[in-house]
Amino acid sequence: MIFDTIDKAFAYKAAHPCFEQAFEYLSRFNPDTPNGKYEIEGENIFALVQRYSTLPEAEIQWETHRRYSDIQYVASGNEKILFTQSHNLQSLGPYNSDRDVEKYEKQGLGYSSVLIMTPKSFCIFEPGEAHKPSCSINPSERVTKVVIKCRF
Repeated sequence: MIFDTIDKAFAYKAAHPCFEQAFEYLSRFNPDTPNGKYEIEGENIFALVQRYSTLPEAEIQWETHRRYSDIQYVASGNEKILFTQSHNLQSLGPYNSDRDVEKYEKQGLGYSSVLIMTPKSFCIFEPGEAHKPSCSINPSERVTKVVIKCRF
């Protein structure tokens, strides 16, 4: 897991073959871009633009991915993301290969770390790293986020 601000993204471009293109997209992201999926390099690299209201962490399930790394970038608003090792969690069922996601119980069985995401911050989760995004920092607020999926 990596956590930083977009002005320092240059330090991570060599960490994965697709990160340079991903951070280039984020550097020119227009906050007025409608929600949706935007291909950067076909299914190898794409962006998901999302707007939502954050929720209490007890209402959100943990998740992991197997085929894609996530770069989660907050363009506006604030949210909390929890992070832990997947062996601390109880799976809710089989891995969904169509959506590249495995969901886990809402409450973790062990410890977790907390990331406070503010505008222009990003975090990177590699496949297998459990995370719980979209959690509210009391009270709930609207967030505009871009999740870039990079095939691992």
